[in-house]
Amino acid sequence: MLNFQLTKEEFDSLADKYKTDDPEGNLFNYVAFCQTINAAFTTYGIQKDPVAQVGAVTVDKTVLARRKYLDITEDEFKIIQDILEEYRKAVKIKRIHLKPMFQDFDITKNQHVTKHQFLRVLDQLGVFADRHILNTLLKAYMDKGNVDEVNYFDFCNDVDSPEQLFGVGRGYNHSFNYYPKT
Repeated sequence: MLNFQLTKEEFDSLADKYKTDDPEGNLFNYVAFCQTINAAFTTYGIQKDPVAQVGAVTVDKTVLARRKYLDITEDEFKIIQDILEEYRKAVKIKRIHLKPMFQDFDITKNQHVTKHQFLRVLDQLGVFADRHILNTLLKAYMDKGNVDEVNYFDFCNDVDSPEQLFGVGRGYNHSFNYYPKT
């Protein structure tokens, strides 16, 4: 009813986590599942402690639930690292601020653009790569589980952050998640 699109592995993992102890093992513990979901918004049993406070729901707490990355192999991860380094060099040499270039296409202000818009901005950097390399790069930033929306905000943080370009701040940290296929 909620239109969640789970892979078979995700569904099986969820079913295994909340299966009941019945002899046949094919009943789902819906109450425990709902309690886990509700834990993100409130504290179970809070009515028994009137002075207890529930922490605010922040973007940091919900970001992983809102992202669904495409699978990346170890070889693809290496390709991504190499091409990101090329883009970092181009941004530094040409003194380009990437984010505004992407924001021109982001009319809904959701930090995502289409893959064609993403590739169009990359072409302006003058770093040319084979189509398979660009497709691999796209996989790293398609975090909505579809193959059309690209998270340019994370890409810009990986390529165009002050920490990257000037060696100041918190240091080098990729925002895309690497989950190698097993």
